[in-house]
Amino acid sequence: MPRVAFTRDQLTHDAEDGKWLYDACQEAGASVPFACKAGACGTCATEILQGHEFLGEPRAREVRTLEASGLDPKRYRLLCLGDVHGDLVLGSSSHAPQDKAILNVLNAQVEAYRPLTLTVCEQRFRVESPQFYFRPGQYMIFHMPEINKIVRRSYSISSSPSDTSRFEICVRAVSGGYCSNYVHRLTPGDLINVEGPYGEFSLAPESNREVILVATGTGISPIKSMLLQLFERKTPRRIRLLFGLRRLRSLLR
Repeated sequence: MPRVAFTRDQLTHDAEDGKWLYDACQEAGASVPFACKAGACGTCATEILQGHEFLGEPRAREVRTLEASGLDPKRYRLLCLGDVHGDLVLGSSSHAPQDKAILNVLNAQVEAYRPLTLTVCEQRFRVESPQFYFRPGQYMIFHMPEINKIVRRSYSISSSPSDTSRFEICVRAVSGGYCSNYVHRLTPGDLINVEGPYGEFSLAPESNREVILVATGTGISPIKSMLLQLFERKTPRRIRLLFGLRRLRSLLR
């Protein structure tokens, strides 16, 4: 079984051959940050110290994203676009805090739970921090306690950044998914540690260009945050939203 080593976190993780690197990072509890998970933002760009050959040649999209961030594709790769096919030794992630001690870990309290469909809920959290601020499009990492370890999962913020003491997430319960079901079971008053905000997926605030937003399912979360801010600022920009669902009953209420 291939082994993935995270030198920054001093962790090693045995991953199944063919495992998506995002899943391997989450299972290991590594501090690699993720945002779009589609190779567009460059948030998960990580230095490959050993095992570069097991990732294959980078695709044109990956090269463009890395070079746009000033990173050499011969040294860095986007982990959201890779699978495990051999032993890997990973170095620092370009967007991770250089000092692990400065990670912004907050104590969040569930303030309200709202079902949106039979499998999707909205959870609102209150945080007590004078420094809490996020940009629309960013996400929080939740620390879910499991037996003898903490499991970390990322969820995009769906609320407006104008409320600096609260944030909301939209989560779909997945059959057999420990973390998504854990979030669904949280009730008002419960406490959980969260980390962030993180992510570079955002609208250029100084632009006056038309906006086209595309999302499906719970992927509407960061888009909703952007729309709320645009509406609050009474933007003159023309906005088009393309929102897809597989079934009418999956429409979020």
